[in-house]
Amino acid sequence: MLGQQKKPPCRVCMSLRLFLLAVLAIVLMTIINPDILNFMGKFTIGSIAVVFISIFGFFSLLKLMIDYFRIHD
Repeated sequence: MLGQQKKPPCRVCMSLRLFLLAVLAIVLMTIINPDILNFMGKFTIGSIAVVFISIFGFFSLLKLMIDYFRIHD
């Protein structure tokens, strides 16, 4: 064990850790201020999906532009 290199966690493990941290953050925010859940309940699943798709689309276009300008410089 002493001579082995430490491998980074796999993609599934990182996704699971991120999900658990998000759940923990929501639980802590709810404990601190219970009115937060009432605020979050006003959003529909469709509107949340549109927001996430828009954010990911923006970052995809941003990455595409950055890669384009790196190649053509």
